[in-house]
Amino acid sequence: MEHQMNKNKGFSLIELLIAVTLLSIIMLMVTQFMGTTSWALTKAKKNQNIQTEAMEIGSQFSDAFMQATYIRVQTQDGKIYELNTNMGANDRKQRVLTEVGTVGGDLVVDNYPNFLNHGTNHQIILNETNYTLVKPDGDPYQANVFSFRKLTHNIDPEDKSLYVKPKYIYMQYKKKDASTGYVVYYFNDKKIYMNRPNLSSVATDGFTEAVASLSTNASLLTENMSDCYFSADTEANTVFLDMLFENEKFKGYTYNYVETIVLRNSNVLTVPPQQMYKWK
Repeated sequence: MEHQMNKNKGFSLIELLIAVTLLSIIMLMVTQFMGTTSWALTKAKKNQNIQTEAMEIGSQFSDAFMQATYIRVQTQDGKIYELNTNMGANDRKQRVLTEVGTVGGDLVVDNYPNFLNHGTNHQIILNETNYTLVKPDGDPYQANVFSFRKLTHNIDPEDKSLYVKPKYIYMQYKKKDASTGYVVYYFNDKKIYMNRPNLSSVATDGFTEAVASLSTNASLLTENMSDCYFSADTEANTVFLDMLFENEKFKGYTYNYVETIVLRNSNVLTVPPQQMYKWK
């Protein structure tokens, strides 16, 4: 009987302590694994959210540019930059920007004067030295107006793109009923605003009125854009957008959106020189 009782005795204190210790270690490992998995899922979700937002805004820009018949860009600081992309397209923060020139005003298409109705013929010449639009006597046609050719890099054939930081991007396009539509984007303090004003009374360039419309009727597209650079290639009739999006609430979640947009209208950025003076 005594032998039977000894055989049914419970765990000793030492065995119980060992079991509790092992269970604690296992629980700690499980907790750490679950925490790491949860953090990874949260990070992936936030990265996906900022990427989705960037893609949606980029798609909107692409649609607007492809429909454009006229583009005007006002810069943030009047500077032209060369963007060093040797560090990779997905590492935007570490890219090197080098100032290589100035604009001092707005970038417009070469045929900008053709949008103005003077009633008489005027000859407007593109100054190939500084890419300004001038009169035959050399005086500026419009103060602080430069051709998009200013962004064409003719020193290194391998890197033809020069960039500006846009403050306003204004575009005109043709609606289905053949009337002219207008859209203006405003870049300010990591935010992008957009408006499609009704400028039916404007027969030519409605830039000033379109910009004024932003103060009363503008939609906030995002407040997560850390940086934006714009460029244009007049020869290929393309524009470039390089935008960095960063989640304002959760720092460190970024997405670099880079897009080359081929314009449908071949006369958006420039027109052949022989067509520049055909006014009626």
